Amino acid sequence: MSGICGFWSFKKASNINWNLSIQEMIKVISHRGQDDVGTYFGSVEQIGLAITRLSILDCRKGLYPLHNEDNSLYLILDGEIYNFKPIKERLLKLGHKFYTETSEEIILHLYEEQGAFPPNPPPKWGKRDFADSTFISELNGNFAFALWDSKNKTLLIARDRLGIKPLYYWMDKDKLLFGSEIKVLFVDSSVPREPNDAIIYDFLVTGVHEHTEDTFFKGIKKLSPGEYMIISQHETKQNKYWNLENVAEGFSLPLENESKVISKFSSLFESSVKIRLMGEVEIGTLLSGGMDSSSVVAILNKLHSTNGLKAFSSCREDIALDERKYIEPLARLWGLNSCYNFPTSGELWAGVRDFIYAQEEPVRGASTYDHFSVMKMAHEQGIKVLFDGQGSDETLYGYIAYFPQFLWQIKYNIPKLFKELIAGYDLVNFAIRERLVGKLETQKFLSPDFANEFRGREHQIWDELFPCTLAQKSYYAITKYSLPFLLKETERNASAFGIETRIPFIDNELIEFSYSLPLQYKIRDGWTKWILRQAMRSLLPDIVLKRRRKVGFGTPEARWLKELSPQVKELFESREFTSRAFWDAGLVIKRFNDFCAGKIVQPDLFWRLIFTEIWLRTFFT
Repeated sequence: MSGICGFWSFKKASNINWNLSIQEMIKVISHRGQDDVGTYFGSVEQIGLAITRLSILDCRKGLYPLHNEDNSLYLILDGEIYNFKPIKERLLKLGHKFYTETSEEIILHLYEEQGAFPPNPPPKWGKRDFADSTFISELNGNFAFALWDSKNKTLLIARDRLGIKPLYYWMDKDKLLFGSEIKVLFVDSSVPREPNDAIIYDFLVTGVHEHTEDTFFKGIKKLSPGEYMIISQHETKQNKYWNLENVAEGFSLPLENESKVISKFSSLFESSVKIRLMGEVEIGTLLSGGMDSSSVVAILNKLHSTNGLKAFSSCREDIALDERKYIEPLARLWGLNSCYNFPTSGELWAGVRDFIYAQEEPVRGASTYDHFSVMKMAHEQGIKVLFDGQGSDETLYGYIAYFPQFLWQIKYNIPKLFKELIAGYDLVNFAIRERLVGKLETQKFLSPDFANEFRGREHQIWDELFPCTLAQKSYYAITKYSLPFLLKETERNASAFGIETRIPFIDNELIEFSYSLPLQYKIRDGWTKWILRQAMRSLLPDIVLKRRRKVGFGTPEARWLKELSPQVKELFESREFTSRAFWDAGLVIKRFNDFCAGKIVQPDLFWRLIFTEIWLRTFFT
């Protein structure tokens, strides 16, 4: 994990001191990696690249930006390429020379072989080893990179398939600025700093904001997952190199042979963990006691001893939200060094501005801070790489809300419906109680002018959040809503403390295979994530394998909100909050008093309002 940034000036002559600007940009994102700094300027300051590096593989200094043999190509990258070894071997056979042991140097030589747009099939490689559209399709990893081709005067920027690594940009007729974080762009005073009212509306009404390329800052965009952009003096091309909708056709495994399907899933999962073990630094892991994080640690233990491995967990004194009863048996089984964190509402409020500054945009709830505080703890214990268990809920239908929709989808198969209803009655009961909990009608809290300006934007979001089939629900969860939001929050929390996260479930081969599986491998006999449970039967104890619900980073959000009610009321009654054009402050205060009196159960909207107000104060005052 590193921080990258740069500029491209469409005018050959410029009166901007780009060297000074680059140095200031590096300072803004130095928290992402303080092991080394590298810069490159070319073409009479028409192009500038910079990286502040977190060293994990080949920790020598002075390597960046990476370059090819004749110094015509330069590369900066945030992340890692996990499958670099077999690609490097092929490139070596073709005569390419490498001067580092980094994973990303292969990108320069792949580009040399094919350019940005290779012919079909690519020459020299014989069979179709690479995708038709771009060499980037060959890369398996978490990455955002910028590659400068000095001969052709083109800049290529790209982002990994699922968007684990961020890349933001701002562009006008004179220049392009890009970076790993939004705030790095504001080093250039000509970049406007304005709230994006449309995204604020989407967020307040629906709770989502990663569904488009737009950000909370007007005019600042993010490169979408699986997307690249090529910039030259004459034109800009932007395109997708990966689309989840097209992957199902790539699997010819006979899906009726359950043992082979389970074996294939197990093999892909284990391989995904294995290739993420590369590096020269100590690793740690997040451990919630749920299926996902426990499965990751189980495979880690299978591949090499986890004795003494630091496992970081968020814990509660509240028994209903505490997971130590699941974590402690695992720690004994695998010899883990358990590191427990106990965040409080007071700590959240005391550090809320630093937290939102790290996130750069408002977040949906206090659970994101929970994760933030665990990352801080890992940093204080010297960890640079953390394994994380996110990603299987979206592909394997792990969320409880998927189960009632599954029943609806099989409603005409009466025997199967009856069997699943009996087996999963507790999941149905919990889902029903979730739906019956009174939720606030969020639009009523908005000011009339603000609501009228953007009313209707939410319809497409609701249509995609509540589609007709589970496959559609999974697709949108992976590509637009649930997973992008979780990955963004995870990356921000980790990068704030110079930590690289490794997420085995977010491996493109595993994601593609899991997404392509029929329903029977995802929900069966009252169990969600059926194939994962089958794959882990010999590795996980029953207390985890047969767990019906999970907490994860689940904060007591309602209780915290009541504990913080004096501070929250002061915020809602402040001159800044009451003068905003976004909401009806009087109604917000009235309904918050109802919440404190127990008349309203759900705290969701209040947290969104709190974090939006804190964000506005952090970045616009």
